[in-house]
Amino acid sequence: MFVSSLSLYNTNDLRCLSFYAKSRTCSFIDVRRFHMRKITSIILLICLLMSCCMAVTARTSEAEILRIDEKNNTRYIVSCKNGGKHYMQSNGWADVYNGVYPNGTLKWQNVPKYQCKYCNVLIVTRYEVSASRAIGEYTIWHPQEPQPTFTVLYTKNFYNEPSKTLSGYEFH
Repeated sequence: MFVSSLSLYNTNDLRCLSFYAKSRTCSFIDVRRFHMRKITSIILLICLLMSCCMAVTARTSEAEILRIDEKNNTRYIVSCKNGGKHYMQSNGWADVYNGVYPNGTLKWQNVPKYQCKYCNVLIVTRYEVSASRAIGEYTIWHPQEPQPTFTVLYTKNFYNEPSKTLSGYEFH
């Protein structure tokens, strides 16, 4: 003999002489809302994964690639947009100030400068590269456009290269 009763907490009690079964129903949970939460969380997870994948792809495409120059058997990093070494052409003269504009002190006056034919990177050297035994002191600047024949440059970044070549650059 079964007896069914509905309690205050929305539980169904089924009673029998030999056993007692109690099941609790949750009629206040809307099934559609549960599915919407599940779908929303899946969409957010997909968006998160896609953003991570795009960030990795961007870093990979911007990464510099190591190449080997068979002629000199040297390795260099490809950083020019032409896919190889920077093709540095003589581009005039520069005055270089050590410091930040306008408070720098004149370090070099009327020194040679070279600009990459493809990406406009600019190198100002203390001495003419073709006439000296070493590149010596130099500084690098990354302008967006080609520079005029004479440039005034303020910087705090100076480097020294004791050899005649600079890795990743070809001077012409």
